[in-house]
Amino acid sequence: MAFGLPTLLQQSMKMAGLIALGAALGALLRWRLAVVLTAPWGTTGANLLGCLLLGVLLAKTNDQHAVWPFFAIGFCGSLTTFSGFVFDLWRQGNSVSGLHYLSWNLLGGFALFILAIRLFRPDGP
Repeated sequence: MAFGLPTLLQQSMKMAGLIALGAALGALLRWRLAVVLTAPWGTTGANLLGCLLLGVLLAKTNDQHAVWPFFAIGFCGSLTTFSGFVFDLWRQGNSVSGLHYLSWNLLGGFALFILAIRLFRPDGP
């Protein structure tokens, strides 16, 4: 059992590196979307794009594929943002606007995720 530890540690460090690199790139894209689109559309755009990309990834691979940690956990996990979403809701200060924003993010994100899976699945829609 002691002989397996270095291998396990090496695998964990490699995985951490892949996730961290994906997270850095996802965070940079989220920041850029926030600058270009302004609130609350930057957060909405990041959330919707992340859901779409995650759907494409799942349609083309599965959660056991080698790219999953980098792309799904790191990149998409960092690109999409629940904390930014909640902050934008709070900043709206208007419950009707907040409900519209909530709907766009949740329903739009789910719809794009399903659409991506159906469009990009290897066996077709």
